[in-house]
Amino acid sequence: MSITPITSANPTGLPAGVGRTQEEKAALGFERQLLMSLTEQLAKSALPEGEGASAATQAYRDMLPGTLADAMVAAGGVGVAAGLLKEQMK
Repeated sequence: MSITPITSANPTGLPAGVGRTQEEKAALGFERQLLMSLTEQLAKSALPEGEGASAATQAYRDMLPGTLADAMVAAGGVGVAAGLLKEQMK
């Protein structure tokens, strides 16, 4: 299995020539959900649950997993979407 490199011309690492098709959107959505689940667990283990946390602090803690997942997907993700699309093209 070869991996498509992430470059400035192909920042998502998805195969060249693939537009924003329904399949690509689904693959990227799946990768985002996977990364969000992973970052939620990371946030739970990394941030102490303080009883004195303000509402603002809790709101930011709740937004952290989604923000991290979005940033990771925007930076090219971890290759799940590219792998799914490559397997579909076979």
